[in-house]
Parts: sequence; structure tokens; C-alpha cells
Amino acid sequence: MTDKSKKTIRILFPQWQGGNQALYGFGARLLHWLSPESRSPLHTISVPEFNPDTPEPEEGLLYRRQLLSQHDEAWAVLEKEEPDHIVVFGGDCLVDQAPFAWMNARHNGEMGVLWIDSHPDVKTPRDFTNGHTMVLGNLLGGGDPEFASKVKTPVAPSRVMYAGLIEEGLTEQESSVISDLGLQIARPEELYENSDRITRWIKEQNICKLAVHLDLDVLNPDVFRSLLFAEPEPEFDWQAVYPVGKLNLTQTLRIIRDVSAETEIVIIGITEHLPWDAWNLKEFLKKLPVMNE
Repeated sequence: MTDKSKKTIRILFPQWQGGNQALYGFGARLLHWLSPESRSPLHTISVPEFNPDTPEPEEGLLYRRQLLSQHDEAWAVLEKEEPDHIVVFGGDCLVDQAPFAWMNARHNGEMGVLWIDSHPDVKTPRDFTNGHTMVLGNLLGGGDPEFASKVKTPVAPSRVMYAGLIEEGLTEQESSVISDLGLQIARPEELYENSDRITRWIKEQNICKLAVHLDLDVLNPDVFRSLLFAEPEPEFDWQAVYPVGKLNLTQTLRIIRDVSAETEIVIIGITEHLPWDAWNLKEFLKKLPVMNE
């Protein structure tokens, strides 16, 4: 039962610059449209329209100034509203930095983080130019130094667990970060039938407040198609380079419901929704004769 004394806000954060892909913004808005109706106030972060002309990286990061500005706008919303619970409709994964960092500071660094993702998100600007690959690193005090400096209370490594991470696709740098920090991993095959690996961690760490990052690319693109790795007729073969998710929606829902029975989920951020069919149909309709008269 929902505690009516607690304040929940929703944040629509249609950020695309962290992944440099037009569909991130469209996917965030569609996520919000699909979500259940709520009396919780909605705050929409200002994000400019997609720019197909990719600029040069700024200190190793694409769209650095825009991303920082959007982060700061989200942080200002949180400071003003002081919510107990937050729902984030993203956008690329970097949208979760401000709410996760803000909430962890509110709970004196004791918040747990369940990172449901097939990728670790601990790169640095030396490794890649897309900011969405660095967000968990930033929250842990690494990643991009400028973004990490905005995290008032870094997340404790012992209070982070990956769910659905594909270890076979890790780079040497990613493996090193995970190993050095001792980050816990619940592999996809450990989660097909139950969530025990995660609920044991919650109990062992005595996690009373939990933030859940749900990157939809943890899902198997053979059964869920609104993902980067399910792009129809791609110019670039994503699946040949990056590991793809192995979970399905039923398993993912069970994981989140199971952890909710063990601890209080204070944030859920849903990211990386790329609805190719809806986008392509939208573009198709724009070009039909008579449709636009």
C-alpha cells in the first residue's frame, strides 16, 4: 500500500545527447505516455531538439555543456521539491545521475543501487565519448571528473549490484573497475528463475532504501524490440560489437517486485527506450500525401 504521507514526483527527461541518438527523446516521451496515470507532479527537463550534425567532443565528451546544463536543471527540481520517491522517464542512462546522487546524499550515503543493465556504465572520457556509458562510474566517484564532482555523496561500492550484466562483453577497463571496487553481479542466468542473488545482497548489506536503474537494453531484443540492438536495417551492426540483453519483461518485473518486498524503492529510472516501429511509422505518416494538408 502506498504511504500517502510521502511525496512522489515524476521527471520526464528526454535527453539524447548522452547516447547521441534521436530516438532517446522520443522514447522517453512515449514511456511517459504509456505509464499509468498518476497524481504525482510531472517535471519536464528542457532538452533541445536532436542535432544530426555531431560536434567535436568537449574534453572527451560529446555535448558536455548541454549535458551539464540538463543535469543542473534536474538537480534544481529535486532541491526545490525534496521528494521521497522519484520516477524518471529517460532518455539515455545519464538521466539517472542527478536523482540517484541527490537521493543518496539525502540518505547519508546509505542508499543501495540496483543497476539492471547489460552494460556496466563505468567508462571514462578516455574510453568513449558518449556520456551514458559513464553514469554509474560518476556516481561511484570515477567516470568523468566533471560529472563526478557534482556527486556530493558517492555511492558506496558495496551497496551496488548489477542485475543482468553480460560479463563476456566487458572491456579490460570495465573489468578492472568492477574488480577493483568489488561490485556485485547477478548474472542473467542467475535471474531466470528467481531473484535470490539480489535479495540476499539486500539483506547482507541491510539496504533500507534502494534506487533501481532499469536500462531496457537488459532485455532480449528477440522478445522486446524497442531497443538499440533491435534497430531494423541498421547501418551499424550493434550486436556484433556490444553484448545484448538476455532477460524478458516477466523476469524483470519479478526482480523489481521481489526487491520491493525486501526494501523501499525510492527511485526507479527507466531508460534507453528506442521504439523503432513507432518512430518509423511517425516518419512514414509525415510523408504521406493528403496527411499534412
